[in-house]
Amino acid sequence: MHLAFPQKNFKPKAGGISIFAKLQRNKKFISIIIFLFTLYYLLFRESSSAFFNLDSRKLPEAHGLYNDETLTTRTLIFPPVEHAPLLKQLGVSLLFPVAHNGIDKKAIYDQAPALEETAKDTLEDQTRNVREAFKNTGKLVFDHKNRKSPEVVIVTDIDFEKYELNHLTKIVQNRVDYAQARHYGIYVRWTQEFFPSVSEDKNDNSWVRLLILRAAMHAFPESKYFWYLNQDGVIVNYDADIIQTLLTPEKLNPLLLKDRPVVPPSGAIHTYKNTKPENVKFLITQDERGLNTNSFIMVNDLYGRALLEFWSDKLYRNYNNFPLKEASALMHILQWHPVILSRTGLIPARTIASSHSVVENTDENNDIFYKKGDLAVILKDCQIRKSCETEFDTYWSKLHK
Repeated sequence: MHLAFPQKNFKPKAGGISIFAKLQRNKKFISIIIFLFTLYYLLFRESSSAFFNLDSRKLPEAHGLYNDETLTTRTLIFPPVEHAPLLKQLGVSLLFPVAHNGIDKKAIYDQAPALEETAKDTLEDQTRNVREAFKNTGKLVFDHKNRKSPEVVIVTDIDFEKYELNHLTKIVQNRVDYAQARHYGIYVRWTQEFFPSVSEDKNDNSWVRLLILRAAMHAFPESKYFWYLNQDGVIVNYDADIIQTLLTPEKLNPLLLKDRPVVPPSGAIHTYKNTKPENVKFLITQDERGLNTNSFIMVNDLYGRALLEFWSDKLYRNYNNFPLKEASALMHILQWHPVILSRTGLIPARTIASSHSVVENTDENNDIFYKKGDLAVILKDCQIRKSCETEFDTYWSKLHK
């Protein structure tokens, strides 16, 4: 016969008393704890708020490739181009310190404090000054607290191993002239300044365009638009203001190429039909090979910076099956990541990246090759033709009649 009351040896199961009941029993103890905690907070408010407020913790300040940086009010940041011959003579290997890791060694960024420039004219002093200037350009950060930031910054990397001083001077001067005419900023660095980053993973120098763009966004944190223009590009219309002709929603909307294949001519993934111009954070054109990464515009906000970080990631830079390198990586990203595609705008080639035609173009329906009034020309494949300087001079001479 089963009794309706507990047996002599019956023990209640553990956890049988509810949490609520336990709190009721310890109400007095909990009240004391709360009182002591409140008293501590009132007496030591500053230290308490510092402990509980994440924003007040002392985190290291953001910096670029160098730990120490120099504020500048210059909106036109570029290296001393006149140093190109000596830099080429020195070679990249002598411009960076070397770190040894067992039998391996690699170039690293020189984090030593900047040295004062010497006035002596010996070759040793000249070499020392040139090496210092080589790294000091990368330390410059625009002082946006004491001067208004330019809304647009033009970004270019120049290569002293490819071109002579006269041509390099024209490339930089072309950007300076346009920026001064439109009150924009420029950010120019030597391609070789990023050698430790690309050499570590045996990357091609074409990836430097993404690294210099990251550096430019750090140097001009309050600027809104960043226009990357390859060194083999020429700005040919100083009167064209890209904000007024391209970047406002009213001007951009009719230019957006919607429902177009990301990989021409018949790629399966298309740009969206309902893309709104105010949501676009990345503007790029196409040529017959695909996306043209020699000229593109990126907005400096969460979406723009996220794309740049994603695109420049080592996983992409080290992947061996991207035949067009950073362009192939971008086509992959846009086809597989719809959020990024939804913030991307394809625009006609002649808006920011007209192609140079080797023969005179007479086609009135042309939508790729340069026509008078276009903003910029890309001298595509000029290095294969060994004609970059000659072709550049064709447009340069028209600008400086």
